Amino acid sequence: MNQTTEARQVFTEETVTDPQMDAIVERLYKERDEAYEGYLKNGRKWGVAWAKQAQYVALKLAVQNDYYLNNDTVFFDEYDETWSDWVPNIFEADPLLGRGEGNYFNPLTQAWIDGWFAGISDFWDQVSSKL
Repeated sequence: MNQTTEARQVFTEETVTDPQMDAIVERLYKERDEAYEGYLKNGRKWGVAWAKQAQYVALKLAVQNDYYLNNDTVFFDEYDETWSDWVPNIFEADPLLGRGEGNYFNPLTQAWIDGWFAGISDFWDQVSSKL
């Protein structure tokens, strides 16, 4: 057995028998949910900001885009100029945002995108009756 395998086995045995493991898992579970909610909230904030400066046609496209709003997995096309000025900036600024396996977004990225579209929708709900 090599050193890496031995170290992995020792680590596994220690973590399985660690009496605090349930508390650690519970804490991480809670922190994961808090992170998700934080990214959702941040995405909503950016969505409202985008909607405030968006041209009418781009705003309508975002509001009516059922593909983005109603799918569990969203693909943003890099060539899509409608929101490419906003979305890639936040992706470059945060190392946790981006694509995972199979070009799908990871859960935190998906939360941010869901929030972004929710923010746009919230903004539209406030202004659409006045147009």
